[in-house]
Parts: sequence; structure tokens; C-alpha cells
Amino acid sequence: MLPNVLTLRPLLTLAVALAALRTLVHFAVVGRIGDLSNLALLDVTALVLMLLAYAVVPSMGDYFGSMFVTVLATLLPLAGMGWLLETLASPHVSLLGAFMGMVGIGTGGVTGSSVRSIQFYIALPILAGGIYGLTQTHPIVLEVALLPAPYVLTAVVALAWRFRKPPRDEPAPSDF
Repeated sequence: MLPNVLTLRPLLTLAVALAALRTLVHFAVVGRIGDLSNLALLDVTALVLMLLAYAVVPSMGDYFGSMFVTVLATLLPLAGMGWLLETLASPHVSLLGAFMGMVGIGTGGVTGSSVRSIQFYIALPILAGGIYGLTQTHPIVLEVALLPAPYVLTAVVALAWRFRKPPRDEPAPSDF
């Protein structure tokens, strides 16, 4: 475990709490109750893939085999979640789920890996690509801004936690 990296329980609690807060804001702003089930499906997609990426991406090495296994471990569940979303909701929700899955993979990779590692710099464009894809597929900008907000805030809080000043009895972290 890297020093100054939040463990999985606080990250998951923070992401779920922010997703619940985002759902309340979404309902207050948009006001359509029919979208809540689709929003819950998108959150499940992002959370599952965030947990997988948190576990798999930091252990990725510099060789082709470990990168291939990491890609399979994150993209096959993304494809499965896309099929589930298309079956339960609609093709548009499945497309949004693909980009929310990219946001989840990017958040898990960013929060689980060291800032100076190559895994961090692989996960950061995945997070940005998910946000960009959401902005290109959905016409209402406010809804698109609300969709990835809990996961982007989770990544920002995890990075801020990593750069906090350590207590006097704790040695300085070495992942800066």
C-alpha cells in the first residue's frame, strides 16, 4: 500500500455519498423522476468499474502482458455493463454508461496509483475521455456536468489527501 493513499472504504463511502447528493441535486434541478432508475444504473456501472480499476491498475507493470491483463480486467466488465444497460434501459443509456464506465476506470486508476507512476498518467486521460464523451453524447449540459461530478470530486479529494502535510510522528510520504 502506498503511503498517504486513501484506503478503499473511505473512497467508496465518499463516492457513494457524493453520488447520493448528486441524485438529489439532479432531481431538484431536472425534476424527472423517471430518470432516477437510469441514474442508479449509471452509478452502479461507474462504482463497479472504479473498484476494479482501484484494484487492478496500480499493479500494472511496464510489460505487454500485464497491460493486456489490465485492459481485459477493466474493459470486459465495461462491455458487460454496457450490455446490461442496453437490455434494462436503452441504447442511449448504454452509451452514457460506456463513458461513465470510463470515468469510473479513470477515477479508480487515479486514486489507486502513485502520482509519479505511469499508471496515473494512463488513468488520467481515461477520466478526461469519459468526461469528454459525456459532453458529446448528451444535449443538456447541466445533466452532463452532474453525471461525472461525484467521481471527479472523489479523485480530487484523494489527490488532495495524498498531498496533505503528514503528522509529526509519521514519516514524509515517498510518492511525491
